[in-house]
Parts: sequence; C-alpha cells; structure tokens
Amino acid sequence: MTAAALAIVSVCEICNLAGQLFFKHAMGDLWHRARARAWLALGAGVGVMAASFFLWMGLLPQGALSQLYPFEALTRILLLGAAGLFFREKITPQLWAGVALISAGIVIVAVS
Repeated sequence: MTAAALAIVSVCEICNLAGQLFFKHAMGDLWHRARARAWLALGAGVGVMAASFFLWMGLLPQGALSQLYPFEALTRILLLGAAGLFFREKITPQLWAGVALISAGIVIVAVS
C-alpha cells in the first residue's frame, strides 16, 4: 500500500469516526433540548460520512480489498476511546479485550 493510499485511509477513518460522533450527539439528549442544533449535528454527520464514502470509493481501485477493509476496524477502536472521552461512557475490560483482538487482526493483515 502506498503512503498516499494510507493517508487517504486515515482521513476516511477519521471522517467515519466524526460522523458516528455527530450522529450520537444529534440523537442523544440534544434532540430533545435543541432541535435546530441537533439537525446541524445530524447534517454534519451525514456530510462527513458522505466524504468518507467517496474517499473509500477512490481507494478501491488502488489496492486489494482484502488489504483495505481491515482498516475499517480502526474506526471501532477509535470510537471506543472517543465514546469514553466525549460521552463519558464506561469502557469495560471486555471492550478493551475486543480492542486488543481487533488490533491483533489488523497487524496480522497488515504484515501479510
């Protein structure tokens, strides 16, 4: 995988993460408190998820799907940390074990 493709994968995953955070923010208690702000957060989520989608479509011709797709798991790892940081969600040992397994899988695929 080229450095440019790796950079695009990184941006794609960050957009995916941001989209999920915007969706959670919009559909949480913000939806009941400030509907106009919730619509803005929802729109931002759709926008960054669309950017992620189009970046991903641009990546597909550049590499094997079997090498690109495992990077999608990075979003789950980053989302776990972001949920704890931004939404004060409790991260259990089982979740950390899952992160370790996902990380091991990404490493195995990356070195193959």
